[in-house]
Amino acid sequence: MSRGDAKPGKVSDTVTRLTPMYRVILHNDDTNSQVHVLQALADVFSMNAPQAIRTMLEAHTTGSALCDILPLEQAEFRRDRLQAWSLTGTVEPEA
Repeated sequence: MSRGDAKPGKVSDTVTRLTPMYRVILHNDDTNSQVHVLQALADVFSMNAPQAIRTMLEAHTTGSALCDILPLEQAEFRRDRLQAWSLTGTVEPEA
């Protein structure tokens, strides 16, 4: 029986592969103003004010903050957009 001949109710022998996910991390810097960082987070990640403030303060106090978890291409795009705002961002595989 070919794969296209599968009957309803039969367990398929295909395997669904999940897309690997990556964390976009914002790193603290002492160069940019807090307002600049808040504007960048709103623009790049569509964060509302409370989310952006929480993320910015976490990066400020601990050195880094998780911004989002995305497939690799999207994560790299967001990291590049952070860099366009003169902020440091990295992409790490999700654990």
